[in-house]
Amino acid sequence: MWRREFLKSLLALAATSMVGTAKGANFSSDWSVDIARNIRYIGSPNGSYTVLQLHYWLIDQVDQMEYPFNMDITDPNPSMRITDEYIELIDGFNIDDHAANHLHGGSIIQGPEGKETIYDSIIAHHSEGYKIQARQGSNILKDTTENQFMVKSKNDGVDEATRKRVDFRCSKRDYVSDFHINGLGRGKNVIVFG
Repeated sequence: MWRREFLKSLLALAATSMVGTAKGANFSSDWSVDIARNIRYIGSPNGSYTVLQLHYWLIDQVDQMEYPFNMDITDPNPSMRITDEYIELIDGFNIDDHAANHLHGGSIIQGPEGKETIYDSIIAHHSEGYKIQARQGSNILKDTTENQFMVKSKNDGVDEATRKRVDFRCSKRDYVSDFHINGLGRGKNVIVFG
């Protein structure tokens, strides 16, 4: 009982104190998890949450036993907080690309060793009004005015090209700037422009 109250207070604190968090109305109404342990974003198109908020919400769901996961009670956690910016989904829990589009502020790793999928966060510090386009060759990974987003850096155990290089195009009216970063690291990857 005390654990649930403690986690709720931490989640509330995280929602009010972290920069750029919780653009959506309510975490619990914007996310779902099913019996197959698929975590899905079902909220508004512009909802945005941190990976740490996802971690605390998942633990709260298991604590409340709202979802009958039939988990081994010696390891009842759906996720493991390696750091505040690096969350590992365990025991078959997973997100999809759509869910990753609504997360930021760290990395999510999921899947068994050697077959893992990893999403890494990019934080773009820029002046108001810039549009950011993250690209891999001609493939547009993200086209946004948001300052925090995630890209997939590993899929089914194989490094994506983004693990080695991500190209960016930043534009504001008549100004256009192209640059790249050499590879993504775990946690937050920061770029600064404008």
